[in-house]
Amino acid sequence: MYRLLSLIVIAAAGLGGAIPAAAQYLPPTASLLLRYDTDQNAIVSRAEMDAGVNADYELADADGSNCIAGPEIRAENDRRLSRDGGVASPIADW
Repeated sequence: MYRLLSLIVIAAAGLGGAIPAAAQYLPPTASLLLRYDTDQNAIVSRAEMDAGVNADYELADADGSNCIAGPEIRAENDRRLSRDGGVASPIADW
């Protein structure tokens, strides 16, 4: 997944010259991952992905219980919808 995303981003950068312009060529779900690209090099490394996912989890686990359930799921889904709009990927409570 990381390599595929990197290739998409690099190819898009070649088309548009700059990452903000290139983002229009990316599928919406791929461009969502670019928020984990903390060094802005158009590549999401394993470390950046892990750090981003961990930060997202910590934010969602509002009560610090190491479980995300009930009101936390609703709050996280609301946060994702607000941030990501129509391409939001909600958490489902299985």
